[in-house]
Amino acid sequence: MPRDLGQRAQNFREQWLAPSGGWLAEIVIIMSDSTGIWDLIILSGVFVGSWIILRTSPMEISLILALAFDLTIPLQYHNDEYLSSKHEVHLQNYWPTFMIGCIVEGVSFFFLHPDLFTLIVCVKTTFMLLIWLSKDQEGLAIKRRKSGTGPDGRSNQPDNRRSRQPSPDSPSDLESESRPRKSSQSSTSPPANMPKSRHIKDPYKYLKRAGYDDPAIAGMINTMNEGDKDQAKKLLQKWMKPKDADEVKRRNQQYGQKAKDAGWQPSPSGSGPARGPGDGSSGGNSSLMPKSKYVPDAHKYLKRAGYEDPAIAGMILSLNQMKNKHQAKKQFSAWAREKDPKHIQRRNTQYAERAKQAGWKGAPNSGSGGGSGSASAYTKQERIDDGPPNMPTSYFVPTSKGYAELKKAGYDEPAIAGMLALMNTLDQKQALNNYEVWTSEKNPEQIKRRNKQYGDEAREMGYPDKPKMNAHVGGNPFDKMKKKLGIPVNSVKKVEALLNSKEMKQKGVKPEMKDKILSTLKNPTSEQEIQQVVKVLRSLGVDIQSDEMQDGWMSPDGKGGYRDIVLRQNDMKKLVNSMRQKGFTKEQMNQWIDYLAQPLSRNEFEEKVIPLGKRVGCSIGEGYHGTGPHKIDPKKLSEIRTAIQEKTGVNASLLDHIIVKAINIKDPKQAQNRLNSLMKDGITREEFEKYRKEVEWS
Repeated sequence: MPRDLGQRAQNFREQWLAPSGGWLAEIVIIMSDSTGIWDLIILSGVFVGSWIILRTSPMEISLILALAFDLTIPLQYHNDEYLSSKHEVHLQNYWPTFMIGCIVEGVSFFFLHPDLFTLIVCVKTTFMLLIWLSKDQEGLAIKRRKSGTGPDGRSNQPDNRRSRQPSPDSPSDLESESRPRKSSQSSTSPPANMPKSRHIKDPYKYLKRAGYDDPAIAGMINTMNEGDKDQAKKLLQKWMKPKDADEVKRRNQQYGQKAKDAGWQPSPSGSGPARGPGDGSSGGNSSLMPKSKYVPDAHKYLKRAGYEDPAIAGMILSLNQMKNKHQAKKQFSAWAREKDPKHIQRRNTQYAERAKQAGWKGAPNSGSGGGSGSASAYTKQERIDDGPPNMPTSYFVPTSKGYAELKKAGYDEPAIAGMLALMNTLDQKQALNNYEVWTSEKNPEQIKRRNKQYGDEAREMGYPDKPKMNAHVGGNPFDKMKKKLGIPVNSVKKVEALLNSKEMKQKGVKPEMKDKILSTLKNPTSEQEIQQVVKVLRSLGVDIQSDEMQDGWMSPDGKGGYRDIVLRQNDMKKLVNSMRQKGFTKEQMNQWIDYLAQPLSRNEFEEKVIPLGKRVGCSIGEGYHGTGPHKIDPKKLSEIRTAIQEKTGVNASLLDHIIVKAINIKDPKQAQNRLNSLMKDGITREEFEKYRKEVEWS
């Protein structure tokens, strides 16, 4: 029982408190983690304390406190751009109920006795909190787990009352029933080409006995791998519940097509049992790789050099077409020794296309992500396709596939466009969870509601104009995730070059570790995953969040300057907020954000950024003087700046102007002498008046 209650408390945190609890959830979770007391008990204490305060306070105080409590949590989600998009339907459904509660409260204030009024206030506030917490982001009621089932799918009832339905994590129940029939065991062994489940042990056996075909089971396992363990268990339990033959047939078609779209191919030898590591099963994509006539283990060496499987297939096919072994080995050696990321990327594209033309079909889970078959195992190039011309580009599900499945589920084209666009604003887990809900929806009322909601959103984004819709959501969600954490979008190439260097090899960086780092940076599934990679890179002496990792850092601007200025995140946010207040459209703001996120020269800063700051009435910040045409060391320049400020006492704007003047002196010796003079003697009164009139800082 205590274990069951503990799990129920954990479920309450995950399903109710964390998604929509706002500041209340933060307080309760922090107190729970600090004290070890369950969230529900702490929340009960908060409830009792709040009830006492509202009941014993004067009517006016009770009214104000209740309104504040009812408003602050929803407004916390309403005022956050990211959260408001996720909880839009949730918020829309809450406000009418809130207004009704306010009307009841207002009428009671004038006509009822104070004691009765405060009681109504307490009941109304409790009711409003339950209304808010009990709905998911689509405004639908959070489904409570059945009382007879634990979080892992096991029954909480005694054995003699247990259902005959198998438990996902307890295969022994099924095995004990099937031991006398050894032949049935072998018939439920997974084939060699079946994807491996990340969360549930041997789901093939359960799904096969439920009546599903191998292609559908492969698609189902891939779907379970896309979510977390809890979601996988829920899906498996849903698929194994008693159902009619038509439902089994529909799922066989749906998930069989999903497996086919993901590159899964039926085993030519039927559904024989999976082979172990010692019986010749190579697994992954290497079993589909063409065999090299001239170079043994070509795949291994080319993979280690940084090439992707489709490109390696094209390279091996090219080697096999060569006339002699010497020529093939020479060409192979050039590919395997390549260190320039640009050439590797070019060949990845070139030879992947050659493999495609030759009819080679590889599984999408052949990358460094392993053979799980999950969505995160797609490479960025394989994950994205253009799809229909009136649909925004989808990054988590191939556009053409997402369009086809949502169309099949009964949604209109404008709604599909809105759904695909919304997915690009979410993290991968939430996007795929929404997609699963949408495609499995059978309620005509819900489909009709979503058709209107997402259709209207798509039209606001510019439907059917594909570029407008893509621009509206801000483009690639993987890049947005990296930008949010202060990681330059194009830093992957520089990291790849550093990891391939001799220094890293001397530090003992293994190819597997390198592949995992690069795979995460190219296609991150969560912010936590990126932060882990950042820590690993820092332990290797690589700071991926530094300005030097920006693409275009210190490149010439064509006007005698160098791009050595990167806008700080806080100053970027101030500019964006000011643009929003001035009525800039989302497309205009996205264009400015893309421009401001890249390294800029001092010339570009004066021509574009300072006028923008003046236009929107925003003070940009200090320290954006760059390193000048002589590329003075930034760290040394920072020390000089501090010394000059201590000596002169001028404000930050004037100080930046003084440094800009000094570092842009044409002769490098004179520039350095001027900086030394400023550190030693400061500036005269005449210079101060002169610079004060010249300064052009917003």
